[in-house]
Amino acid sequence: MQKTIPKLLIAAVLTAMMVTMGEAQPSPPRTLRAFPSDDFLFAYLNHVARAHKAAAPPPCGSVLMLVDSTRTEGDAIVNGTLRQHLGAEPSSALSNGTVSLGPLNGQVFTGADGRYEIRVPAESLGSERTVSVQFRRLGFEARRYALPLARGRRVQLDVSLCAAAMQLNSMVVIPSPAATITNVQEAGVDEGDIVKQMGEHLIILRRGRLYSVRLRTPSSARGLQLVDVADAFGPGIDPEGAWYDELLAWGDKLVVVGYAYSRHRTEIGIFQLRPSGRLTHIDTYHLTGDDYYSTRNYASRLVGQRLVFYAPISLRYDEKGQFSSSLPELRRWRAGSDTGVFERTLPATRVFRPAGPDAPLSIDALHSVTTCDLAAARFTCQSTVVLGAAHRVFYATRTAAYLWMSAYRDSRPEMAAGQQTSVPAILVRIPFDNGAPTAIGVQGSPIDQFSLLERRDRLYAVVRADGATEYVEGTYDSRAPLSLLRLPLRGLTDGSDMAPVAAYQSLPAPLSATVFPADTAAAGPRALRVRFVGDHVLYGEGRSWGTPPARPGLLQVVPLSSGAATAVRIPHGVDRIEALGDDALIVGSDSSDLQLSAVRLGGTPRLAYGFRLPNASEGEMRSHGFFYRPTAGASGVGLLGIPVRPQGAPGYSHLFESSSAVLFLRKTRDRFTQVGLLRPIPASAVDDACRTSCVDWYGNSRPIFIGQRVMALLGHELVDGREVGGVLRETSRALLTPRQHSR
Repeated sequence: MQKTIPKLLIAAVLTAMMVTMGEAQPSPPRTLRAFPSDDFLFAYLNHVARAHKAAAPPPCGSVLMLVDSTRTEGDAIVNGTLRQHLGAEPSSALSNGTVSLGPLNGQVFTGADGRYEIRVPAESLGSERTVSVQFRRLGFEARRYALPLARGRRVQLDVSLCAAAMQLNSMVVIPSPAATITNVQEAGVDEGDIVKQMGEHLIILRRGRLYSVRLRTPSSARGLQLVDVADAFGPGIDPEGAWYDELLAWGDKLVVVGYAYSRHRTEIGIFQLRPSGRLTHIDTYHLTGDDYYSTRNYASRLVGQRLVFYAPISLRYDEKGQFSSSLPELRRWRAGSDTGVFERTLPATRVFRPAGPDAPLSIDALHSVTTCDLAAARFTCQSTVVLGAAHRVFYATRTAAYLWMSAYRDSRPEMAAGQQTSVPAILVRIPFDNGAPTAIGVQGSPIDQFSLLERRDRLYAVVRADGATEYVEGTYDSRAPLSLLRLPLRGLTDGSDMAPVAAYQSLPAPLSATVFPADTAAAGPRALRVRFVGDHVLYGEGRSWGTPPARPGLLQVVPLSSGAATAVRIPHGVDRIEALGDDALIVGSDSSDLQLSAVRLGGTPRLAYGFRLPNASEGEMRSHGFFYRPTAGASGVGLLGIPVRPQGAPGYSHLFESSSAVLFLRKTRDRFTQVGLLRPIPASAVDDACRTSCVDWYGNSRPIFIGQRVMALLGHELVDGREVGGVLRETSRALLTPRQHSR
């Protein structure tokens, strides 16, 4: 419980936090300073909250509801405009927001003008009923409203959303090394996904349910067998307003990670997979924190038996300017009760603040890293918190979590005027061994987690001067200066030092106006893709969630050691960058075809060979929508899989539609050869009576390699195949339907 602290104590807090090291005895390593007690901690948090309240704009957002009840028959219609709340400034339209109507399972995207419309068939309404309308967009706080709806009724609902401390929660479990079927960023660090292998079974998380499929041998008469279907939440839990997104597997335990908007908590569900393949719910826990959704990153990682959860907590205050957010807290959910007691997961001595002058307005969030032991008889967790700016990029290795915290500034007007200054930021390293965090002052911000790499005793980062990341959609400008930061880890101390200017190497723009003059004015949303492959970092421009542009691309390749960038011209945009052994794979689409290009990185980087699939585009935007399996004992040879869909399909298609097929290619040293396509059966679409998580935020199609088996997850179907004589042949399939097996 918070306490009211005399103002005199605030001065003591600041003095204690900023005491410098003396000259005497050998000094301990410089790390971030912790608060000595709750009194000191809450005095400082209240000090920060009052500063924010004094500088706050008018209250957030507005809602306008107009109901037309003159019509009494026919379909009901809900429409309106979604806007961004800008305080005292006029609000602006929000495109690509989602509007979901529960429990009727209707959902749409807002258009470029922020407008939306949902039509509800009259037969699904009957008499008047109350539905839940939820508005959600990346980077903004979600809103949900109860809405009375009846036949013939037309409702206009105009809503404005407020910017959130939109940060990705991330969980890391620290297991015994095991093969993974997930395309991961770091070797030995598994990531939460929608499908995991557990011995002889595949577990699939799909639209609020768990499916257990037995992996019978391809020669078996029955092939794949759906064994069990269970809700992705515990018995008695109301799933309305919850999104169950990611799946982890350790031993015989499954961990389902979701976010419950109705409770404003992250939900951690623990299940057991029995040898028979049956699924049993064990426990559910709620952890304080904000929504973790990200278009590129993931909420969970697996590195052992310890679960490590990163979660942001936005700074909030009451009408008196008192700190009103919760420190990290955990509770065990009990059937029949949603009012269990939350317990703090850390003392004040595990709350840290970087050294430097007091700047309360620079603190917008409490960034927490929570570790939980999955092997323990009792599920207990411990947290570490660092205070800082809300805008951040999160990156995890086997030993530590990195947070790059910055205050984003829309600098497009500066760039248009030929002026640009870098946004100041703080890089924090939080070790998983319960040690004290370390930090250093930096400039700009990485675009996402793929822009960071820890190798041996150094951290590498590709940063943009304006501080824009994946969370600031619609602000991408290729004129923003880029740099490669090479930073020794020993340079991270208490946050009072700055990374030297010499540690930054200026990089060329992702698209060169001298090479592609017309592209600098290309219409449509674009995205910067960055990936470390071998001893190089690669980057280029590709599409965002819109329609693929009809233009060639330029890939920039920079050696990690030193040296200038090499520009490699490719015949398509840079929508995906992946490692193919010592080479790199670049995936992109033009107006009609899907193209894959192999880039040789040895010597002078160059385009080696490519593959074109006519009348197609990429089916999944996330990193997990791809997998490469190298062939043992054959250098430079392997098999890759990637979901595809019809030509010109916009990037957001994966939210609502499964891919039309998964393409499999054989890679050799000098070519790609098509092995085959695994497709769904068109008539297999089913009404799964979805109750929750009815939008595929993490996609729904995956290539899967298990031994010599080649599989494709395609929405409600799992297709099994085997390569025979260089040709992929289907051997069996399983239809993931809840009606026959759900409990």
